[in-house]
Amino acid sequence: MIKIGNIVGIIVVSCAVYAAEVNIRADANPKTVGVNEPFAYSIVVDGTDVRPDPPRIEGVDVVGTSMSQSVQIINGQFSQSITYHYTLVAHKEGPLVLPEVTINAKGQTFKSEPVTVTVSKTAPQRQAAPQASQDPFEEFERVFRGAPQRRRQLAEKDVFVMTTVSKKTVYVNEALFLNHELYAIPRISGGGLAKAGDREGFWVENVTNNPLVPKNKQHNGTTYNTAVIQSDVLFPVSAGTKNIGANEYAFDVAAGFFDQRIVRRGQDITITVLPLPAGAPADFCGAIGSFDISVSVNTASVKANNSFVIRVEIRGSGNAKTIVMPDIKKYLPSSVKVFETKEQQRNYAAISAVTGAKSAEYVIVPALEGVLTIPAVTISYFDPSAERYISKRSLPLSVRVLKGEPGEGPVSATRNEVRSLGDDIRHIKPDKTAMAVNSGFLFFTPLPYIYLIFLVAVLAGFIIYKREEVRLLTDHGYRRKKHARRTAQRYLKQALEHHVAGNSKEYAGALEKALFLYLTDRLVIPKGSLMSDIENELVKRSVTPAIIERVREHANTISYARYAPGGADSGSGLHKETETLIHDLEDVI
Repeated sequence: MIKIGNIVGIIVVSCAVYAAEVNIRADANPKTVGVNEPFAYSIVVDGTDVRPDPPRIEGVDVVGTSMSQSVQIINGQFSQSITYHYTLVAHKEGPLVLPEVTINAKGQTFKSEPVTVTVSKTAPQRQAAPQASQDPFEEFERVFRGAPQRRRQLAEKDVFVMTTVSKKTVYVNEALFLNHELYAIPRISGGGLAKAGDREGFWVENVTNNPLVPKNKQHNGTTYNTAVIQSDVLFPVSAGTKNIGANEYAFDVAAGFFDQRIVRRGQDITITVLPLPAGAPADFCGAIGSFDISVSVNTASVKANNSFVIRVEIRGSGNAKTIVMPDIKKYLPSSVKVFETKEQQRNYAAISAVTGAKSAEYVIVPALEGVLTIPAVTISYFDPSAERYISKRSLPLSVRVLKGEPGEGPVSATRNEVRSLGDDIRHIKPDKTAMAVNSGFLFFTPLPYIYLIFLVAVLAGFIIYKREEVRLLTDHGYRRKKHARRTAQRYLKQALEHHVAGNSKEYAGALEKALFLYLTDRLVIPKGSLMSDIENELVKRSVTPAIIERVREHANTISYARYAPGGADSGSGLHKETETLIHDLEDVI
């Protein structure tokens, strides 16, 4: 019974849409503008979802587009209105006639009236806005994005980036913390790094998983909204006076219906890098900071001529990647064979601290029975806060070496043992004829060639894999493009979780992140790019207008579901459409 009611409701609404009166009208605001001054042009379509084509006029550029939709059902009467917003800029002085706009709907042609705008040489003086705003987008701003903000020319002091370092004097390889903090009076709706500063002469570690924490701060008597937008840890590689180049950032400032894009640059910083003091101990491992050393074994006993593993780890605060591991061989008897297997290193960078660890594993083969003692292993590092070298040592360890199994000999044999083995086999003589037959059989079978082809294929696959790995590590844009689908899938999964929990706005917000992060990563453009920037990039990639229109409309649908008062009907179908759109975009960008 419920399904029948839903079907009847859909039929009634569909009939109402078809019966609604179609109308189209256009308007411009303001009607008098200066040369190169942006103004708003809107086309309102009632009773149909047919999209009009905006007029194309020589000397007039379209610098911004958007769309809004209004749906009402009053006393069973259904009506809808779609407004297409354009920001235009005229480059020639004189009367500007925006011609009529035509649409074909329900078998008829509908036209708007032409709109005339006067373009003067200089921008006219605007009177102060009355209490009741004449901005046609202000109510939309108030409902969907909070209190609207007037578009105005932003001064440098309204939005700026302050670059700071933890100290101005450091030692070689000492951690230096570099923070970039945004100060803003207006609301910032998006943005990101536009150009990185010069970091020549430094080893750089980026601080990851650093969430934005907005704060209110006073600066020169003015209250700002602030947030640390990027943090890096620098390790100078040589002594002397070093310059840290400033980063440039692009921000989208909320200023009315259309965001305003601005670029702000931080400050260059000069620091002094001191060389390490003379007289470093012989066991100095190259570490700067504060570290400890530990040594462990994987067994308490082992049979002679069998192996066990010694693991050495150095852990602490500082750059672990430059640590030189101690030579374990000098701590063990000469009768013990040592084989180094692998080293591992990692750094963990935060806003005000960097920690790391480096480890090495060694395969040990003792030849003699008894107790094998592993003495304390020592290292030295330089502590910049104490300005001196400090030594640390591990705890001594011991491993009991048991008698080997019968028949197990040493890894290498003495000369007498070789002679004895020779006595055992000196009467064995090969059959030369048999050897010749076997040799011929080996070379004329395909098995060796199969092995050779297999080895070549494995080597080629390994080379391709390493090249891909190096490219992912060094090419940031390629890595973003390669991982775009994975990032989108993560937010699509979050969206489903919000949908199950009944959080409609969080559900739509996760879908919006999935779509926009996929597009910006796949196109390798700043993450805070506007829809117009994305559309321009899609045009450059020769994406068909139909797909671009599909992306635009779906983005508007998600935004409506997220910002509409009381939420919108954002069922699981919106998730499926987003997933399908991202899948289809994989083939074209």
